[in-house]
Amino acid sequence: MINILIISEDYPLPGQISKGPFIVSQAVALKKHVNVTAMGLIALPLINKKKQGAITGPNKAEVKGVISYYPRYIDFPRFSEYLNAISMICSVMYCILKNKIKVDIIHAHYTYYAGYVACFVGKILGNFPTLAKWKGGHNILGKFIRILKPESDEIYVLTAFYPQSGG
Repeated sequence: MINILIISEDYPLPGQISKGPFIVSQAVALKKHVNVTAMGLIALPLINKKKQGAITGPNKAEVKGVISYYPRYIDFPRFSEYLNAISMICSVMYCILKNKIKVDIIHAHYTYYAGYVACFVGKILGNFPTLAKWKGGHNILGKFIRILKPESDEIYVLTAFYPQSGG
């Protein structure tokens, strides 16, 4: 059976019904046909101490029947987006290796930052196919992801930009 890893910053902790319900619904639907593991990326802020739940939340839980891991990464606000991406990649790789998670396909919600992470992790683990779901206007990331994994990835744009009517 195929093993799909879903990576998202919007994947909810147990009991959080308002955060990423569509991602959970998709994971539950996929679980009927394939093995699904989810990862909800959680920021550990260096400066802003308002996110104390990130430190006390679970490392592993089951959300509607889907095994979910919650790797923490160091959030570098105002310093460097690249440092955040590197921190996420290290956290996800550590979680995969530590928990011996089997991966055949990586599905990222969304391209920014999860898409970065998914492409790098897929490349490191053995050039796994990666699907990065688009949300909004991160057009530069498409070029970045194509450069990173041009031989295997498809990039799907799921949203469109419509001109705003005057007013």
